[in-house]
Amino acid sequence: MPLYKKLATKQWWAELWLAIKYEVAHYKAGFQLLWTDIGISTRLLRKTLNGKKLTRRERNQVGWERRVTLLRPALHPASDVRCCHVA
Repeated sequence: MPLYKKLATKQWWAELWLAIKYEVAHYKAGFQLLWTDIGISTRLLRKTLNGKKLTRRERNQVGWERRVTLLRPALHPASDVRCCHVA
């Protein structure tokens, strides 16, 4: 079916809208996680630069963040194969 005929169907627009909503929700969640991660890292860096010692939990959290950073290429949103694209 030619594109100009697809544009006229309600089903095509409904599928497009669902795909857009999915992508927006996906990137919103990613940016929220990124913002939280930046906030935690900034707080810990500021504390370290001010000469204070990190608590045991904070040191463990830094170690966890390093491990997650190594996994980020595998967890990157662009590699998400479950994405529902409109055909």
